[in-house]
Amino acid sequence: ADAYGLEFEFRKKLDFVSLLQNFTMAGNLALIDNKVKDEATNVNRPMQGQSPYTLNLSLQYDSQKSGFSSTVLFNIIGRRILYVGNEQVPPIWEAPRPLLDYQIAKKIWKNKGEIKLNISDILNQRAKYYHDLNDNKKYDAKDALAISRLTGTNFSLTLGYNFGDVLKNGSNLRVYAMGQNLFVITKYSGVDPEIFGNIDNGFYQRPKVYSLGFNFQF
Repeated sequence: ADAYGLEFEFRKKLDFVSLLQNFTMAGNLALIDNKVKDEATNVNRPMQGQSPYTLNLSLQYDSQKSGFSSTVLFNIIGRRILYVGNEQVPPIWEAPRPLLDYQIAKKIWKNKGEIKLNISDILNQRAKYYHDLNDNKKYDAKDALAISRLTGTNFSLTLGYNFGDVLKNGSNLRVYAMGQNLFVITKYSGVDPEIFGNIDNGFYQRPKVYSLGFNFQF
């Protein structure tokens, strides 16, 4: 197997416009050419799980005066192989789908605390995995849909507090509580994912996760 890639990245503060002085735009683009070849077994395909491109874009807002910050993130990747096929069964491809996430945070308690809200997969596009029967390198009506799932728009909340230098030697203690996937907005209409052979094919919805963390630097 061989893989070659190029990556382009940029980051630009928008303070040349007075109304946008607290905004920063960033992004990166990765282009990957990869192949798995084996003449003995007649294999000539991309690596499993490797996309030919990845695009990330972000717009950040940060105001030290008000303590507010927020970030909008956009991501999309090229189609990639989920399951490698064989001579009898063609591979299953994952179709590209756009992802849009949003994060907003506010400093509280004299800037020692922070509350943060994360919203993931706002666009909530259905993930489609398919057999590319006409080999046109995209999903269309002539292909066979193997898996379809809709995980929904997820909301997570984090509350943290920074106790600062508790040992008086340059140390720092931060305590935080996090609730992930507290609630989900979705049009999910699948069936029990534990039943073999259904369209979900073993994919579970994202569970709620509650955690308490300590970050101690000394």
